[in-house]
Amino acid sequence: SPRTLIVIVGVYAIASITQGLTDNAFVRVSGRIGQDVLLDLRERVFAHFQRLSLAFHEKYTSGRVISRLTSDVEALAELVNTGMQSLVWAALSLVSIGVLMFSLDVTLALVAWGTFPIVVGVTVWFRNESTRAYRAMTGLDGATSIRLPGDVGVVPSDTGFTTSDAHTTAP
Repeated sequence: SPRTLIVIVGVYAIASITQGLTDNAFVRVSGRIGQDVLLDLRERVFAHFQRLSLAFHEKYTSGRVISRLTSDVEALAELVNTGMQSLVWAALSLVSIGVLMFSLDVTLALVAWGTFPIVVGVTVWFRNESTRAYRAMTGLDGATSIRLPGDVGVVPSDTGFTTSDAHTTAP
């Protein structure tokens, strides 16, 4: 009947508006908390870096340290800014889908959830491999930061604008 349809549409609209408002509030609150945590982390890292001995600063080049600190803080910023929201939504989805699956068909739900340990194992393996690759890349980034200023300083500034007879004369 038309009345039932109007009630369903109204309930759906109210649920959508509520979901939008709560999602907005969650993003705002988690964003504020995340930025506060990152500011505190940056201040602590800076203070710690300032307290390190001169021997440390002589052993590790500034490019290597800056590259490492920047990439680590950026990774944490990404986690705090988007990872927490994704984690909460994923956990809620996992629980609600699990409840729905078990309420519909227990046998099929047990078969589907039986693959969960395999998925967890592949995830752990991927995390370890990506961590290893990330650390290797961070080392390369630091090596580039260290070497680039020295390499650029070796090239004469007028080399690109000069020509010699060897390049302009025909053979």
